[in-house]
Amino acid sequence: MSGLISLEAAAQKYGIKEETIRLWIELEKFEGTRKRGDEVLVDGKILEEYLIWRKTCRISADYLDDLEMFSYNQTAMNKIYHEVIKLQEIQINQQQERINELEKMSEVIDAELERVHAIERVIISNLDESLASRITDWVVRGWRRRFSSK
Repeated sequence: MSGLISLEAAAQKYGIKEETIRLWIELEKFEGTRKRGDEVLVDGKILEEYLIWRKTCRISADYLDDLEMFSYNQTAMNKIYHEVIKLQEIQINQQQERINELEKMSEVIDAELERVHAIERVIISNLDESLASRITDWVVRGWRRRFSSK
């Protein structure tokens, strides 16, 4: 593995697109690859052997190119789907945060409503006592008038 070269160098040396070599690596078409951080290195000798095999293979080069293009397109679509899923997860998280905010607001409203009901009960109780005392006073005065005048 002494002949490790970057994808860019391999693409220039063999006249192949860097994306194609990267696709071959992803499809594990040949051994001898290493990753160093974000940089991908390939063994030049193993890549050469693979290129020779591709030329002498019984399967047509056009078929292999079509198959690789299909695979590349599928990989690109998967990346797009992955991004869409990420965006949907972000939207779901935002909606969940909004739901949580609304639930907190609902709790505050419920507490305020309970406070209003408590005040209403006190007012009604005071009103009932006031009305009861007025009615009682009225009845007592009526009885007094009726029986005191005799």
